[in-house]
Amino acid sequence: MCGINGFNFSDRELIKKMMAFTKNRGPDANGIYSENEVTISHDRLSIIDLSSKANQPMNYKNYIISYNGEIYNYKSLKKELEQTGENFKTNSDTEVILRLFDKFGVESFKKLSGIFAICIWDKLKKKIYLVRDTIGIKPIYYHYNKLKNKFIFSSSIKSVLLSLDSKEINERAFIFYSNFGRNDDVETIFKGVFKLLPGELLIFENNGISKRKLLNIELKSDNLGNHQIKKIIEDSIESQLVSDVPLALSLSGGVDSNVVYSIMRKKLNNFNIYSFYFKDYEKFNEDFNVAKTNANFYKNSFIPIEIGHNEFSDNSEKIVDILEEPTGNQCSVLNYSMSKKINEKILITGDGGDETFTGYDRYRSIHLINFLRKFNFINFIDPKSKYKNLNRLFYKNAKDLYLSFSEQNIYKNLNFYYKNFRLLEKNDLFLNHTKDLKLNNSLNSISLIDLDLIVPNEYLLRNDKIFMNEGVEVRVPLLDLNIINNLLNINEFRKFQYSFKSKGLIKKIFKKDIHKLVALYCISAPRGSGRTSFVDMQKAYNDAPEELKQKCEGVSCINSIKRYMSQEKYPFTFKNERDERAFRMLAKTKHDLVWEDKYGKFFFYSPAYTECDFGKEIEKACIKEKNIYTHEWTMGDLLLYNNFKTIHAREDTGPTIKRRLIRFALN
Repeated sequence: MCGINGFNFSDRELIKKMMAFTKNRGPDANGIYSENEVTISHDRLSIIDLSSKANQPMNYKNYIISYNGEIYNYKSLKKELEQTGENFKTNSDTEVILRLFDKFGVESFKKLSGIFAICIWDKLKKKIYLVRDTIGIKPIYYHYNKLKNKFIFSSSIKSVLLSLDSKEINERAFIFYSNFGRNDDVETIFKGVFKLLPGELLIFENNGISKRKLLNIELKSDNLGNHQIKKIIEDSIESQLVSDVPLALSLSGGVDSNVVYSIMRKKLNNFNIYSFYFKDYEKFNEDFNVAKTNANFYKNSFIPIEIGHNEFSDNSEKIVDILEEPTGNQCSVLNYSMSKKINEKILITGDGGDETFTGYDRYRSIHLINFLRKFNFINFIDPKSKYKNLNRLFYKNAKDLYLSFSEQNIYKNLNFYYKNFRLLEKNDLFLNHTKDLKLNNSLNSISLIDLDLIVPNEYLLRNDKIFMNEGVEVRVPLLDLNIINNLLNINEFRKFQYSFKSKGLIKKIFKKDIHKLVALYCISAPRGSGRTSFVDMQKAYNDAPEELKQKCEGVSCINSIKRYMSQEKYPFTFKNERDERAFRMLAKTKHDLVWEDKYGKFFFYSPAYTECDFGKEIEKACIKEKNIYTHEWTMGDLLLYNNFKTIHAREDTGPTIKRRLIRFALN
């Protein structure tokens, strides 16, 4: 990660002033290339190939490069080039970009998998090439004065402002900020300062600038098996662990960061974990407690980032100064606090999973609309009811759907969104952004719009500027282009697992990898209310006869609610036949009888649910005293257990003596 600056004339003093605003992005080294027709600078944060040979601006033949980012597939690209006779002088990804550009021109950028804002100066053709990665993880700003033929670019808005004759607020951009808390436009808050959009290529030459969308999201077939999906995610995360310096992880209690964590701990021996702790608001610390539990379980160093109410009041002005534009997102405060305390140069996060795996509440709302539309339930909605706005949504396109939903409510802010969108629609901004996207009425189209608008202009921009101000590179593996291209197009009903639970598919795929603890907290336990016994299924497997282990290996079984309800000791009734039919349809899953994690193999079997030809043999192996822990409950007890690797049962105490337990899961 780095800071880049440049312009189409010679002025070493100006470039030095510009570098003063980008030096925090690259504190390890800096360099300047200058000639009559161009001046380019680079501030380097050394991540790959720490030697001075990899410093920039870098020269190869008639090309000069200054680039900000990381190319995750540079080793495979380098190997391909070496097979054609190329001999490299460094181990850097920078040299790979240059040699690819020499062979393939601007088409070479399509081969890059990574995060980048690249500048290449062609000394022969007298052209400056600027390109930004497909998702827009790395920013780049520019100004062009046609009358003076003056072109200037930088990683920082402040650097670009140095060349402007006057500094004026862009009123149109201000409308965006005031209504949406961000700016999705090519313009910035300052008149005359523009940003390159995600995937855009800009070429400057003497007769002016030209722009076009070069890098696009390319949605592929949705006919992928679960094992294929898992492989794609694992490979993408693993590719972003390449580094010559230590990495760290920002961990919460959510699915996304824990999926990343499950891969990282398989590939890296040790790394620090950071998580937010709210000092004055204990009720917000559920994620923190889950993250701490997981980190301690896997023996990773855990570093809490304490957040108090003063963090907001003391740091707001500093944050706006770093971001260079207004912000409506309070998460900037959290990022700022973490950036000040992190010791590593690289921070891995789980950002992006909500867009790819349908994590937002508004996605569930839209899924509900599509569900009702699919099964023609619209006829059951009374036009005079408070839900009448739903009627308007059934035949709307993706743009209308997108503008119709807030995260909190299905219909509450309809008028607000439509009214304010009309103020901005003079230049058809929305369609300009989304014209290259293949949109329809599906939920995936909404995700695609989010990736095009919200993701680069809100939390990616926030991550980049705040952390790079402290010389920390943020990587977002769940926004890897390979994941988006392959997974975004999966049918929404499959993503939700034919329910209304967010991220149903990703939870199912990684259920073996995400350590799942269940907590039981005892509120009351009258005398004689009974005990609970737990069987360690890993111990049971290890203690089982070798013959039984061989029989179970590679065998699939079925977990079924039907088996549960057929047992007299587990009476279960439904209110009506429809509910029973729906529940039976959903509550039947096929899975392997023997599972394995980093600690060994274990039986995944429940006597109450699992249909298996030799279940009795497994039960016999389980019910040995050394495999069982029995707990006598008293008020205030907190018991944690691994829900995948244990089975449990309570003593039957009869209908009159009852205890009260609170049960919750830690993913």
